[in-house]
Amino acid sequence: MIRGVFAVPGALIRPDRAFAGRDVYQLSTTILILALFLCHIVGGRLVQGYFQNAHAKMLAIAEADARMSGLLANAPPEVQTRARTQMLSSVLGRGSSVITSFGIVVSGVEFVGLCAELWLVSLVAAQFFGGQEERHGRPRPSWILFLVAFVPLALRSLLTGVLMTLGNASAQNAITLEDYRRLSIPSLDLYSILHGGLPWPFAAALARFLTDPFFLWSFAILVAGGRAVYRIPLRGAIWLVVVLVIVLSLQTALLARIGVTWEI
Repeated sequence: MIRGVFAVPGALIRPDRAFAGRDVYQLSTTILILALFLCHIVGGRLVQGYFQNAHAKMLAIAEADARMSGLLANAPPEVQTRARTQMLSSVLGRGSSVITSFGIVVSGVEFVGLCAELWLVSLVAAQFFGGQEERHGRPRPSWILFLVAFVPLALRSLLTGVLMTLGNASAQNAITLEDYRRLSIPSLDLYSILHGGLPWPFAAALARFLTDPFFLWSFAILVAGGRAVYRIPLRGAIWLVVVLVIVLSLQTALLARIGVTWEI
């Protein structure tokens, strides 16, 4: 298992060598899955911990109170008082921390699940580019490839949490919770940094993925490693990654259309 830990950096830097022949089996799927899960949930916990400060809670209470005032405008005073008490308990109470922690764990499971989803898509798509995976044992080399390719994305989640703990002075001047979140969460892709305003969710997601250095790192691993694993030429490996990026962008856009904000 220790040998598997030291094999990960090499796979991240030179995937073409790491996934050539039987060297791929030096990588432990258990270590990789744990690394993805832990990095993602630690980053998520740091982000949520940042939003537990007094200013963020004050904005959350103000936003919830404004919504409740509209919904309960014609309700009796005692009903309004009871509803506001429950709202304060949900925002400031202990139960909110438990729900938040559970949500973070679920997001970690979803993150690993997304890796499995794209891997299954690649197994089908690779057939159209003449791909043929050669297996010398278990697990499948292609599954190990996708676990390694998701390591940069897990590091991205961790870096986001670390950067948020450092704080952003301009966020303290926000007067709404939406502005506070926008100013607090760091932008790591060029599209967000330049405040790109593409009106189509699919195009916006595609632009964000293609201008993010961590996503580009993952794509490079899939191209270089995919050539060795699926035994396809460079052009075929590039097209395979293009298919995966389109699937990922479509999934993000479809969730956005139903009002679900989905961030990797």
